[in-house]
Amino acid sequence: MSVGRCRSPDAAACTRIDMSGGSARRRVLHVSISTNQESTCLEMMDVGIILLCLVLVPLGLLYMLLPYKFTSRRARKLTDKIPGPPGLPYLGNILMFSGPHEDTIPIVMRLCDEYGTICKIRNLGVDLVFLTNEEDIEKLLSNAKYISKSVIYHSLIPWLNDGLLLSTGVKWHSHRKLLTPAFHFRILEEFIPIFNKNSNILVEKLSEYVDKDYAPINKLVSLCTLDIICETAMGTCINAQTSRENEYAKAVLRISELILHRLLSPWLWRPFTLFLSPTGWEQRKTLRTLHGFTEKGLYKMFQGHDTTSAAILWALYLLGRNPHVQVRREREVISKMDRVVEELQGIFGDSKRPATFSDLQAMKYLEQAIKESLRLYPSVPFYGRYLEDDIIIKNYTIPAGTNVNVFPMYSHRNPRIYPDPEMFDPDRFSTENSQERHPFAYLPFSAGPRNCIGQRFALLEEKAVLSTVLRNFRIESLDKPEDIAVMGELILRPKHELRIKFTLRNQD
Repeated sequence: MSVGRCRSPDAAACTRIDMSGGSARRRVLHVSISTNQESTCLEMMDVGIILLCLVLVPLGLLYMLLPYKFTSRRARKLTDKIPGPPGLPYLGNILMFSGPHEDTIPIVMRLCDEYGTICKIRNLGVDLVFLTNEEDIEKLLSNAKYISKSVIYHSLIPWLNDGLLLSTGVKWHSHRKLLTPAFHFRILEEFIPIFNKNSNILVEKLSEYVDKDYAPINKLVSLCTLDIICETAMGTCINAQTSRENEYAKAVLRISELILHRLLSPWLWRPFTLFLSPTGWEQRKTLRTLHGFTEKGLYKMFQGHDTTSAAILWALYLLGRNPHVQVRREREVISKMDRVVEELQGIFGDSKRPATFSDLQAMKYLEQAIKESLRLYPSVPFYGRYLEDDIIIKNYTIPAGTNVNVFPMYSHRNPRIYPDPEMFDPDRFSTENSQERHPFAYLPFSAGPRNCIGQRFALLEEKAVLSTVLRNFRIESLDKPEDIAVMGELILRPKHELRIKFTLRNQD
């Protein structure tokens, strides 16, 4: 056996072992030929991928820019008159929103500060107009002509189809009429045991984190409200709180993340570009899991899960911050948290009994606290309408085909309506302080004919969950408001886990 050098430039055959016969030489030659064939195939695949990209990328860009091309000259001329930041040709202001998602709300707030109560941005040919004045908002939301949802809701269509949340016209009226009786007080009263059962499971889960640094409250509250909405809406117990490997719960949480990522990525608004993206691939995979459950109709009530979860989460956070903000009452200095607990003690005393419907109705100060938390952190930070007809706001004609957004998170901080707007003060929503307020100055559940059909259900659920938690724990929020990054998504969420510490109340 001898070792020699091969003259072939192929690195795989540079060293050859001659085994005193032709078989070894034939073997080396075969390997060399096979390697060359594989290399040629790979090169052809690379060329094919490059050619495919050269075709698809321009087509994708053209597809995204179609709205710009086909927007009428009249519409473009009218929207150009609306104040707003200058943008690039075709791209518009999209580069303003190319940073982290938590920058979205601060950017839009600065635009509203700079350009006034009506302003616009343009992303890839799609005009988005923002309204923040309560009278202008009333003109939009109170008119039954303007009930079509804006482009920002399109990301929900693959999941929720055209149910009450997304439908319009005759179909929306039919859905609304069909569902309205389901939210009558007599029906809501039947849900109280379900609220109580799942609230107590949440308390059990929170007990595992007593006296620890903080609990993973974001996920725990989300799973609790998911259990509630599935059982109340469809009579299906999915046990999201108690089952670690609940496929539906995991799919709900993941599809929410994917949909919200698409919402904040204008290049994914077009179905074609979404289809080609990794986000689109994962969305289709996750939807297959969800639709296995939603054939029973679970998706019809999804909109009541995320919004309620966010409302409870922000209320817990603000109540946990409250010991640092004191108010005077009857010569005593007590915190707003203490006022909530005092009210609960007045209703329940030392009893551990579950809440009844009348108990929840009696929680007036807790209701004020919930409303105030929804003022500061509305579950839905933007409401959008797609105009089927022109509308005149101030001296501007907003043409049909434009997406108009209401921005409650900004409107709720108007110092003309809410003095010292960053302060958490539930007394803003006492009966006497609410009487003179413009009805469209407070919009946690939207307003007009397309307001939230489930707002009474949501308020009762929030009272049930919060009162159960507060009867069992003292809470302390460790994060300052200025340290919280808020995600400007379809649902208002903190970017990171809210650090809330839980201590048992009976440890006095």
